[in-house]
Amino acid sequence: MRIWLIAFWVLISFGFSSRSVWLLQPVTGHLTRIDRLAGHPRDSRVFYFTSQGGLYKADLAAGQSSLLYTFPSTESSIHSLITAADTIYAAADSGVYAISEDGRGSVIFRASEDERPCAALSAIGETLFVGTSRDVKTRAAGSKSWAVLGGGFHSEPVSRLRSDGTFLYIAAGQKVYRFDPQTGQSQIIFTSASSHVEPEESDSDSPVMNSASSIKDLWVSRQKILIADSSGIFESRVDGQERRLIAAAQLLPAQIHALTVAGESAPVMAATDQGVFYLTDGHWQALRDGMESVAVYDLISMSDGSILAAAQRGIFILSDEKTLAQDAPWPPVFPDFSAEPAIRDVQSLAVHYAEVHPDKISNWRKQARFRAILPDLSIGLDRDAGEFWHWDTGPNPDQLTQGRELVDWGVSVSWDLGDLIWSSDQTSIDSRSKLMVELREDILNQVTRIYFERRRLQYELVRVSDELQKFDTDLKIQEMTALLDGFTGGKFSAIGKK
Repeated sequence: MRIWLIAFWVLISFGFSSRSVWLLQPVTGHLTRIDRLAGHPRDSRVFYFTSQGGLYKADLAAGQSSLLYTFPSTESSIHSLITAADTIYAAADSGVYAISEDGRGSVIFRASEDERPCAALSAIGETLFVGTSRDVKTRAAGSKSWAVLGGGFHSEPVSRLRSDGTFLYIAAGQKVYRFDPQTGQSQIIFTSASSHVEPEESDSDSPVMNSASSIKDLWVSRQKILIADSSGIFESRVDGQERRLIAAAQLLPAQIHALTVAGESAPVMAATDQGVFYLTDGHWQALRDGMESVAVYDLISMSDGSILAAAQRGIFILSDEKTLAQDAPWPPVFPDFSAEPAIRDVQSLAVHYAEVHPDKISNWRKQARFRAILPDLSIGLDRDAGEFWHWDTGPNPDQLTQGRELVDWGVSVSWDLGDLIWSSDQTSIDSRSKLMVELREDILNQVTRIYFERRRLQYELVRVSDELQKFDTDLKIQEMTALLDGFTGGKFSAIGKK
């Protein structure tokens, strides 16, 4: 009981209600994967997003979106999206596009081969900044020409640009710079502890970031800055002083794509390959209510405090479930799940169905050792038919007579007793064992996540009073049940029926 009270207090203290949930927005229509998000400069219900080579304008109040602009097919990715002075700016592989509200677009910066991709965008007032693989380019208000940003900033691949309205923050290589447009000078406020950056494993569709940088993302306000690098997330004052590590990278089970904070006292939220996580007391908690464990590529905080997530399956908005459930008690009735298999039983069923049980490897090792006891058996047969037919040399010399068939045969056995100590088969078994362990862990992770997501939906089903919401929840439970049946060969439902 104490643990539940502490968890409840932590959620309230950090700005989340006890039942904050993600709601999938209908504005994306048939679109699924969403890459980048940008809020409207004045209207918190309007935002922009990129998907499948197009830029869209979405209206949450109207529940719909419209295509504003289609990027050339040569642009494989949109790496950054911002709004400034009623114009939407998009950084792509080969340059920067400016798109107006009426859908007219043009290329305002064309990157050379050694500057591609254009990975970052930011603005201070009407002054634009674009980060390339070589440096930062800037364009003053009212100008059409671009200049290289100076002020002590060295030529390095840029991965992120952020602004607090006064200063520009640049993530380049292993460092974070703060540039002052008034003085034209920059200073290093952070240096990553990772001297060598290993390439991270991720799906090939993940948004591209300059591989020479270990800085994953930046979030800035007028009071503090958050820096996510390969070793963790750091928090400091905007001048880089009083820096502290608030979360080690090893505590987060997935690669970070974006950071956001809804307010100064709100928790840090991270978009990852496995969904959205929020930071509480130095530990990451998954925020999956209403959203499965899908890749999330961007997070933005709207002016009204809501959070938008660009995910593999569409756009989600973080909302309070009380608006859906009319303050119904949680839960009014505790369902009886005694007829359903426990999580350990489901895990065991999944492991045996996939034939990845640890006993399989143990049996292979025993069989490889006992194989040395059995000899190699060799049987040979040789027949001499050279005089199979011949002339009789006896009383009838003119008669062709069948002679005796000469047959030679033999049996041999041999042992290689060295196999009792070490068999060459062990090397193959070791390789297969490693692959089997990885597969088993992946299966167990998936089964565990689906099992408890289904259990949460079962509790939610008895709480929801709205018929449409109840139908949607029941459909999700059926989907989770089908997934568990797929992992267990149909035994999950079979046990439940018994």
